[in-house]
Amino acid sequence: MLMKVHEILIKLFETFLSIIRIIRHTSFRGIGKIARTSNTCLIMGNGPSLTSSLEKNKDKLKKTDLLAVNFMGLTPEFMIYRPNLYVLCDPGFWIESPDTVLGEKVRKLYQVLADTTNWDLQLYLPHDARKSKFIKAILSSNKFIHVIYFNKTKIEGLRCFTYFTYSAQWGMPRAQNVLCAALMLCIYSGYKTIYLAGAENDWIKNLWVDANNRLRLDDLHFYDNTNQGNAIVLNTKMYEQFLSWYYAFKSYAEIAAFAHNRGINVINTNLTSFIDVFEKQELID
Repeated sequence: MLMKVHEILIKLFETFLSIIRIIRHTSFRGIGKIARTSNTCLIMGNGPSLTSSLEKNKDKLKKTDLLAVNFMGLTPEFMIYRPNLYVLCDPGFWIESPDTVLGEKVRKLYQVLADTTNWDLQLYLPHDARKSKFIKAILSSNKFIHVIYFNKTKIEGLRCFTYFTYSAQWGMPRAQNVLCAALMLCIYSGYKTIYLAGAENDWIKNLWVDANNRLRLDDLHFYDNTNQGNAIVLNTKMYEQFLSWYYAFKSYAEIAAFAHNRGINVINTNLTSFIDVFEKQELID
């Protein structure tokens, strides 16, 4: 009994904090739903398995909407599969830092999108990105790219409250990575089935500590030239990194429950993915 009271109090406190975050960070401007061309959508994660998944199912992909994330625009696959949806979520994609390696890569991404996209592309960014002048300056030259902003505000608390605010698009579960945001945008838009590809999320297999006690991660993507990926140095301690991953997998669980509540199927096509809350099966039957 005491435990239940304690849990309810925590949920009430989380609800209170979420209301504060909504007041401070949420935009109440009209937020359009994805302009669907199909009842199904395939979210293309950047994991190593994406290439083989796409190559084996080229004909089937013509029957579903395709959603790209992060730096897919810099790969040949972007022009081959011509996704009609694109989602960016990390602040690095709109906080301008041109003198850094990441800043140069981000600027190149937007320039490539502006120069090569000759089909209708809905590009989704959090409302925080609305103030970015360099994004508007680069993309304004391309009439095919439609920039749409969404609320990334973190929502937690009582389920009746979270589901109401999710449905109103005032926020979402903690978007620890871009797949969380992409899934929620697809759920908002009423797809009957949402497929995930290239969503290994098996980072723990590639985590290690070097002789200087620096936490390192072999960050693997489908566009890497080698199986080694990039052994990046993480500016965190082990416990902090595991906490970050805890939040990511917790968000997946919340998203799975919300999708089920809305009668939407989310299917992970990577049978060895570490995400354990979505049904797994081969790509589109």
